Amino acid sequence: MYRYLIAGCTLIASFLLMPVSSTEAQRSPECQRAIQSSIYSLQNTPDLQVTNESRFRSIGLSYPDRDAHRTWGYVFVMEGRSVSKIFNSPQLLINLAEHIISDCGNVAKVTFARSGSGENLVIGLFTDGQVMPFQCAEDFGIDPYENNTELSWGMQFCSL
Repeated sequence: MYRYLIAGCTLIASFLLMPVSSTEAQRSPECQRAIQSSIYSLQNTPDLQVTNESRFRSIGLSYPDRDAHRTWGYVFVMEGRSVSKIFNSPQLLINLAEHIISDCGNVAKVTFARSGSGENLVIGLFTDGQVMPFQCAEDFGIDPYENNTELSWGMQFCSL
């Protein structure tokens, strides 16, 4: 009898400690407000539009050393002549990413991308709690064209 009681308590405890599901966190009012507020801030720049390609994307296995509970990223896909201006405003992008990462409990990184190109900037949450831009893997001698290249958290391929 005690064996079943302990097993039942273990099952209940593991259920209570489970992270919020990805869709629940993404649909939370706080998360949706953070996304909409960020879209508004970006589109407040003349000649910049955030496209309907912007969305949540699973991090998947691309970063094996990522936080196990933060398995999603958000990608802003932008177009217009002012995208370069936004890319040259790192503090604005860090602030937007911090807001989303803070209010969307399962998001570990935010990508700002130019539509129709490979140009993007990734900003993510690090183990020390800081939200910072990722570094270019090529700067560390990592070849983006080598098969089965795994990146460490905080790295991104920057070559186009």
